[in-house]
Amino acid sequence: MGKIYWSEIAQHDLEDIANFIARDAPFYAIEFVENLIHHTRQLIHHLKIG
Repeated sequence: MGKIYWSEIAQHDLEDIANFIARDAPFYAIEFVENLIHHTRQLIHHLKIG
C-alpha cells in the first residue's frame, strides 16, 4: 500500500480553488474538496488507476 503526500503548493492551490467555488456555492466547494480527497485516496489502494 502506498501513501499520498500533498505538497504545500498543492494544498494551497486546493484551498484557493475551494475559496473560488465558495464565492458562489459554498456547498459545492465543500463537496468538490471532499470528492477530490476521496478519489485521491483511491490511489493508495489502486496505484495503477492514476
